[in-house]
Amino acid sequence: MEYTVRSLGSFSEMKYGKMPNKKMSSDKGKYPIFSGYRVVGYCDECNIGEQQLVVVARGVGGTGDVKLSPGACFLTNLSIAVSVDESVALKKYLYYYFLKNNLRYLDSGSAQSQITIGDLKNVEVPLPSIETQKKVVSILDAIDEKINNNIAINDNLAA
Repeated sequence: MEYTVRSLGSFSEMKYGKMPNKKMSSDKGKYPIFSGYRVVGYCDECNIGEQQLVVVARGVGGTGDVKLSPGACFLTNLSIAVSVDESVALKKYLYYYFLKNNLRYLDSGSAQSQITIGDLKNVEVPLPSIETQKKVVSILDAIDEKINNNIAINDNLAA
């Protein structure tokens, strides 16, 4: 399989999430407040307009984990949003790639675990053609769906 190796910063834009105002958070807002770890509340403001690749940048136990945001949301200051040029790389392909090739090695914090945008920009990623990326994503999505179906079946059997 042919591929090129490019730095993540060469085909994406990155921004830190923000600390949500305590008054913003409620149980009934329009957008989920996403910490990178999980949804921690809801609010009527978003700082990410669509699903993005998210790197957990601060905290204990999850720094370096990569997630997909739940669509439009308010991303907290614990994470970095990575907006990918999808003519170069599919965000879902990168999601699967970083599940296997964890970013925890970038952790540079001493008192508190952290990853910076500067660190992320220099991460080198092997990129096959977009067609190959689509095939990889299709196969892995199908496997994930089967896993989730089996979990649901097991949960029903246990109930």
